[in-house]
Amino acid sequence: MYYRWKSSFIELIYESKAAEIVEFEATCNGVRYLLAKYGVSEEAYIISNVGTGNSIHHIDNNQHQRIGGTGVGGGTLMGLSQLLTGLTEYEAIVSLATKGLRDRIDLKVSHIYEGAEPPIPRDLTASNFGNILSLISTDQLTKEELLASVFGLVGETVATVSVLASGQCRWFALNSIPDLPEQLL
Repeated sequence: MYYRWKSSFIELIYESKAAEIVEFEATCNGVRYLLAKYGVSEEAYIISNVGTGNSIHHIDNNQHQRIGGTGVGGGTLMGLSQLLTGLTEYEAIVSLATKGLRDRIDLKVSHIYEGAEPPIPRDLTASNFGNILSLISTDQLTKEELLASVFGLVGETVATVSVLASGQCRWFALNSIPDLPEQLL
């Protein structure tokens, strides 16, 4: 009995035509739905949608506008992971990356200011993959280290671009309000 119902349901799905919707609109609608579901009421916010690349949207009063993005995202993560380690399974890549350290691959502020107090936090990345130049051989690098650095590159790029886009939207919002005190601009 269950199998007949299941097969009828599957046939119904295949015969039904799903409504087409632009990816950006679907993403924004999904975020609005989740915010409402969890009781969050924000009128203006930024969405950073990480897929193959990264697309950044500004939502204001239920209107959305794509304000930018990068080609760095999941496609970069998977492509560099395969190129550097030969791995193609996402779960395996994540599992190994969580065990890796980035200090021998990524150039950190602490490497540049060794023995001195830096003007910015020591753990910030100065250059993704920039510390490899100091190694005698890259053969000694582990898959865990390489994958952790790939995640760092992708994550830091997406986060930085998203924060900058957010600041740009705030600037436009503040400068479009007519009687805003000058000290807030």
